[in-house]
Amino acid sequence: MPLIFSNLYKLDVICDVGITGPFNTSWTKSYVAIPSGKATSTKPDGVGSGLKIRPLKLKPGIELAGYQNSIADLVPMANLNHLIYLVVSTRYPMFYVGVTEGGLRSGIFDTGRLIHHARKMLAIRESSTSHTGGWLTHAMERYDANLAAHTLRVNDQDFLQDLLGDVYIAVGHQGHDAWTPASVEDTVLSQVETKLNSDGRVVQKMNTAGSGRDPVDIELPDNFDRIIQESIARE
Repeated sequence: MPLIFSNLYKLDVICDVGITGPFNTSWTKSYVAIPSGKATSTKPDGVGSGLKIRPLKLKPGIELAGYQNSIADLVPMANLNHLIYLVVSTRYPMFYVGVTEGGLRSGIFDTGRLIHHARKMLAIRESSTSHTGGWLTHAMERYDANLAAHTLRVNDQDFLQDLLGDVYIAVGHQGHDAWTPASVEDTVLSQVETKLNSDGRVVQKMNTAGSGRDPVDIELPDNFDRIIQESIARE
């Protein structure tokens, strides 16, 4: 069965994005390594951006058939655990491919993997998130843009609401859980990267590596080209 992606959906349309301040205007854009048991965790220096973000909870009923807020191409994933997801931005040339075996609400949204990506993008220091190498350059670029926007802000609420307003996510499935998302992670990464860079652009990959290159027939989001054209138009 092919790997079928949903459309790309604006993050703040399908889930509750709650970011609070105060925004730290004097972060050094540096990171520190902190011992964590036998490993090392990487954190923004000091308080980082100073921001906080609440769990990214998927809005009620989005994946439930017959519910007034349901979204047709997310409904087939309601009872699936094995999923793969794609994150892109219409403001920055970046993308990320992630995998989970924990389902839509627990594995990706709420306190799943997506909240860690958001903290990395916004240089938020929090005990459970280590800021891995692929995200650091992007976080610094985003911080510089946020610093400029903060200087020109009309009010803090509008500033905070727009911090992840460029982020879109699509989720992919195979209609069952008898497959391993990690086994095709690098296959998806390679295809997405090739498509994004096909017009000579250089789109930054947040992943440091993919974990599997098994062959798979990939059906990218139906609105993939339109969303990417929005990104190009902003540049």
